[in-house]
Amino acid sequence: MNQLRIQATAIAFASLFAGEAAAQASLGRAPLGLGRVPVVHVPSLALGVPAAALGQTAGPALPSLAGLGAPAVSLPGAVVPAAPWSGPISAAIDVPGANPVHGFLHRAVERIETSREPGRELNALFDAGQAHAARPLGEDKLKALNDAVVDILRPFNNAVTDARLQFTRIGFNDKRATQLGVELDYGKRGSKNELRLKALPVDYAYPETPGALPQARANIAIGLDLLKLLKQEEINQLGPGADRLIVEYLEQYRREYGDAATLSAEITRKDTDAQGNLTALGLSLGFAIDLSNLPKGKKAENERITAGKVDAQITLKGVSIDASVTLNPNSREFRADQPGLKEALEILLARDPETMEGVRGFIAGLDQAAGQLVEYERTGE
Repeated sequence: MNQLRIQATAIAFASLFAGEAAAQASLGRAPLGLGRVPVVHVPSLALGVPAAALGQTAGPALPSLAGLGAPAVSLPGAVVPAAPWSGPISAAIDVPGANPVHGFLHRAVERIETSREPGRELNALFDAGQAHAARPLGEDKLKALNDAVVDILRPFNNAVTDARLQFTRIGFNDKRATQLGVELDYGKRGSKNELRLKALPVDYAYPETPGALPQARANIAIGLDLLKLLKQEEINQLGPGADRLIVEYLEQYRREYGDAATLSAEITRKDTDAQGNLTALGLSLGFAIDLSNLPKGKKAENERITAGKVDAQITLKGVSIDASVTLNPNSREFRADQPGLKEALEILLARDPETMEGVRGFIAGLDQAAGQLVEYERTGE
């Protein structure tokens, strides 16, 4: 029974960190947690073409023409701008023919020169370029990431399983990942039970506004008939167990952080039926750490999370968790020499076979645990 509980807990919590943990597994590292985002720029995937690489000179700039099919160019060691290239056509045409943009620009100019209505053709090109420039940052990477995920999850979609993980938004600057949105929807049907796991959404944001703090949030719902796993008497014990959890939570943080910790903890609901059996339980935990008032021996750079809140609801039909954290941008995990989310995503985008296989192996473990869960038959009363 303890093994079953461990597996159920693993599914709930591993799902929260699955995207990052899977990518980090490909690097041979332990999961970094939601806060570990690097400030290392690895320009292996270009969003556009640096003007300097094209020999661009000063002059009036035209709207970007990249929306018409110019391929993105990867220039190792270059600082890649977070926007498609735009600049004088004449400067770009002088680029050596080996450059992939060269042929595109020649074709664009040829369309204008051979058209019966060159003015209209030029306007159409400009309009297309403007539309491309207005697209959200990272749209190409977003599609590439989702295509990679579809390939990874394909073996796990079958008659009894449906698995979908989708990146809803990504953003990068030259130093770090600035935003990330992920949605997860996973279902496993068995002969004894049915599991539905949703994370809608998992969000990360590191605003570029000076002084802004990185934050992450996840809303997780786990649908599962608990009475097919646990006896009602065992479910009833969750009530006293939650009371003990609160006491231990408060004692632990006070012992570790002293006056630097501001804590909140409460039972938000305890519902029972006519027989006094527990049918629903709510729990809320929160904390904030004052980094300027840490106890002796604690360093601010070692504190990854400075504030957090978790609201959990447990019913006979499943569990819901709403969690949010504020991260410390001065922690060691954000240093330039530390790998993290941006690097992990770029490795996934590269579709390295070993990486893809490592991610599939991680997911296969979760899928196997879910299969055991929905086939578990409770014995005895």
